[in-house]
Amino acid sequence: MHFKGRTGNYIVTKPLHNSQKKPIKIDDNTIEISLNIIINYELERLILSYADSVSVIQPFNLAEKVKIRLKEALNQYE
Repeated sequence: MHFKGRTGNYIVTKPLHNSQKKPIKIDDNTIEISLNIIINYELERLILSYADSVSVIQPFNLAEKVKIRLKEALNQYE
């Protein structure tokens, strides 16, 4: 996952999970983290709570689930 801006700084100090590996700095505004966990509903909800500050890079199926749920959420405001 990529986290941007202040959220990236927050994730460095407050890991999402105890399996979180040391963050990798992508650029001045983005960090990348890796987790070794089972994908479940709670993880999806946690990712969605960061909205525009996070991008799921891998695994592809999780990225697609998050993308679909964000589109469905946006449709509620149209």
